[in-house]
Amino acid sequence: MFTLVTDSTCDLGVAELQRADVRCVPLNIQMQGRQYADWSELDPDTLYQQMKEGQQAQTVPPSVAAFMDVYQPLVQAGQQVLSIHLSSQISETITVARNAAAQLPGGDRVHHFDSGSASCQLAEYVLTAVRARDAGLTLEQTVAELERVRSEIYAEFCVTDLEYLRRGGRLSRSAELVGNLLGVRPVLGFQEGRITARRRVRASGAGQDIIRRMEQHFGQTPLSVAVVHAGRDSERMQELQAALRSSKLNIVRGRMQLMGCVIGAHVGPGTFGYLAVPTR
Repeated sequence: MFTLVTDSTCDLGVAELQRADVRCVPLNIQMQGRQYADWSELDPDTLYQQMKEGQQAQTVPPSVAAFMDVYQPLVQAGQQVLSIHLSSQISETITVARNAAAQLPGGDRVHHFDSGSASCQLAEYVLTAVRARDAGLTLEQTVAELERVRSEIYAEFCVTDLEYLRRGGRLSRSAELVGNLLGVRPVLGFQEGRITARRRVRASGAGQDIIRRMEQHFGQTPLSVAVVHAGRDSERMQELQAALRSSKLNIVRGRMQLMGCVIGAHVGPGTFGYLAVPTR
């Protein structure tokens, strides 16, 4: 048996992680000279409202001390730890986690897994590890299962409002204007740990474009799927779920989750995405 640790960018929320017996170390959001713990002190919708009013938000990784507080009692008890985190290409979080473990006697009991992702994609790794742990797999077998997921996962998301990409320096002002004029939006995904634009599609058909490509990619393979949305828009979230249910995908397990502050701060409210991975 081993203990699971992750960070708040998995966007599963405090209650769900507690039910799954997963320890969570929060990142922080810095805004207007104040720092807030992701999810517990700052709700995504509050962040989005502040952003709409022109406020800039920066994300800050956890401190070494925050990780040591979680790791220390576990390694002192002789437990093995699997610590699963967001991409090292967009945050120093996993580097801080490794530094924390290195400073602890018995810190070599902590194994770190760089998901190369965040939000619902990171959540998929965490939930996979929970199922593996509960099924009695060893830490090493669980890591092998995570690598299997890494090789087979398909996840893309689409930005609704280009302004937030432009604010973050990921899109020029002219590209924003052209995109709005033509009604096109970038479909984004993680590649080698970074968020990259994969293609551009009509805003009105972005969701169907992602689903159609998933249908072509997976055929009738049994899938675990997820829908993610930035902001509590129940009508829109129901539309996204309905589109997935009416698809040709062979869905055996699914979930809906909100996109949290860390990724949401970069892409803005209204951003949505789909994820699928073959089940085992």
